Amino acid sequence: MDQVYRIRYLRKFEGKSLRNIAKLTGHDFETVKKYVEKEDFNVEAKVKQKRAGKHAI
Repeated sequence: MDQVYRIRYLRKFEGKSLRNIAKLTGHDFETVKKYVEKEDFNVEAKVKQKRAGKHAI
């Protein structure tokens, strides 16, 4: 998470471009873009689907 905060800081407070941040941090441009644009980093749990059991015929 420290890298995420650093990337967001560089963008918001230092006004660095996404490409420049990618170069400085060593992350891919798309990763930097994702970290800058995403607000909530909590992982959403996938809902498991229930299915009917097997019935003997």
